[in-house]
Amino acid sequence: MLETQAGADQPLGAYDIITRLAAADGRVAPPTVYRALDFLVGQSFAHRVYSKSVFVVCRAGDVPHHAALHLCRACGRVVEVPCDLLDHQVVARAVGASFSVETLAVEVRGPCDACSERARSGAAFSAAFAAKWRRPD
Repeated sequence: MLETQAGADQPLGAYDIITRLAAADGRVAPPTVYRALDFLVGQSFAHRVYSKSVFVVCRAGDVPHHAALHLCRACGRVVEVPCDLLDHQVVARAVGASFSVETLAVEVRGPCDACSERARSGAAFSAAFAAKWRRPD
């Protein structure tokens, strides 16, 4: 299952994983996939993108850590960025407020550099085209 996720160019949802595994190995029961995903996330082999109900392979290796997941709103790419300091601050404030933290997820949304550049060059092209072919008033 981890290989299925690692081979994907986008984050995968549970049913995407079921479909890919079934194509390779025959029928796969959804509860089995959900249990496996819970295990992989619990062992820091994968991260869950809560806002999209998808999963990505953890790229940090076998060292337990916390990460912010940067999600490109244009292409769907997800980049894992370590953020242990931020997580420690959030947990410390929660404890100070008499609150127990069970799950902490940091998701950052915006365009990646490649999509930002495509948007800038596309806008520049559109402006140049419009200026060249503008009708005289």
